[in-house]
Order: sequence, then structure tokens, then C-alpha cells
Amino acid sequence: LFVTQRKAAFTANAMSKLFTKLYKGAGIEGGTSHSGRRSLASSLIKKKANIYQVKEILRHSSIQSTSVYFSEDEDTLCDLLRS
Repeated sequence: LFVTQRKAAFTANAMSKLFTKLYKGAGIEGGTSHSGRRSLASSLIKKKANIYQVKEILRHSSIQSTSVYFSEDEDTLCDLLRS
């Protein structure tokens, strides 16, 4: 998806370091490449996206990978029980 100045593909580690640097530059301490994905998933769930929509947006190959985000969102689960 992204290439270096030497036209080589980024490694997963290099991409992770790049995201960490970008977050830090934006003043977001502790931000990682995965924390951005978790934040996106949580935001979609709060907007009432279903598990299949979140799976497609995150490009997961398995619905089980996506299901973790739904079980981690305790605020949404509590809201569901209240309504």
C-alpha cells in the first residue's frame, strides 16, 4: 500500500513506528496503529453499525476478529441494557 523513498514496501514494524510518530506529532500520547483501529471500531459501534459493516470497514477476513470490538465496548452494552 505504501512505499518508502527507495520504492520498497514498508514492513509492518516500520508502519507501526510511523503511526506512533504521527500520533506523537499530533500530541496524542500512547497512540499506536492498532489504537486507531480500535477507536474507529468503537466509533462505528456507537453509531449503531452492525458487526458485518464493521468487519468490512476494518477489512477483517474473519467475523471472530471483529466480534472482539463488540464485546469490549462496555458503554454500548450498558446503553443497550438501559433501553
